Amino acid sequence: MTQCVLISHGEVAVAVRQAAFEILGARDNVHALSVGAGDGPAGLEAALAALLAPYTSEPLVLICDIVGGTPVNVALKMWLRNRERAAVLTGLNVPMVLAFMQQDEAGLSPEALLQAGREGITDISARARGLSE
Repeated sequence: MTQCVLISHGEVAVAVRQAAFEILGARDNVHALSVGAGDGPAGLEAALAALLAPYTSEPLVLICDIVGGTPVNVALKMWLRNRERAAVLTGLNVPMVLAFMQQDEAGLSPEALLQAGREGITDISARARGLSE
């Protein structure tokens, strides 16, 4: 089963995971890690390694908050050691996680998860304005 790890600054990953669980129910293959202001890359790297230790051969999707931050840098280090079974995405949002959780056994491609994330970003007031005019 594909494992999904949400990684962010602060508690964003934890909150996104919780929101997705409230919508679709808890999943054993969706995990969250956060890095605080005083935390360094080594601590996050150790936490990620410990989290992934039981899943040595399963496919992995790591979804991080922003490009260039500690979460994505740590995720890329892990990806370098597991590139045949892992993908690292940025732009963490609830629609991406919901799309992952709704996938079938064949799984979704990283591109499909990114598309779900993009489609979840919209100016809904502009849409509503168009409907009311």
